[in-house]
Amino acid sequence: MIASVWDEYLRRDGATTISVETGAQIGQPASSDRKEINELAEVVDAAIVGLGTCGSCTTFTIKDSVAIEDHEKPVVAIVCEEFTVHAHNVARHVGHGDLSVLVLPYPLEARAEEELRRIADDFYPQVLELLGVTA
Repeated sequence: MIASVWDEYLRRDGATTISVETGAQIGQPASSDRKEINELAEVVDAAIVGLGTCGSCTTFTIKDSVAIEDHEKPVVAIVCEEFTVHAHNVARHVGHGDLSVLVLPYPLEARAEEELRRIADDFYPQVLELLGVTA
C-alpha cells in the first residue's frame, strides 16, 4: 500500500517509476533477483528500496540498496522500527554505514488502509529529502 501511494506521488511529481519485486533468498531465484537489481541499478537515477518488515527482508533491503549505491545512485532503504539496528548493522557490515535508511512504524501488516495512507503521506517528504530531491 505505501509503495503504491509513493509511486502515485512520484508520478504526480514528474518522475518515471519502475517497480520491481524480489523475494528469493537462496539458489538460482536469489541469483536472478540480485542480477535484476544490478541491472536496474544501471538504468535508474535513484531508488527507494524496501520494505524491511522482518530480519531477512531487512537484510535484502539493505543489500539491494547497497547495489544501487554501488552504482553511485541516490538510494533510501525503507525498514520498520523493529529492524532498525539490524539494518544499520548490515549496512556497516557491507561497508555502507552511511546508507540512508528511513524507518517506518512497526508492524505495518495489520494496519487499516487509511492508516497506511497516512503513514505514506507523512513519510513521503522524508523519502524525497533522503534522495536529495529539493522542491
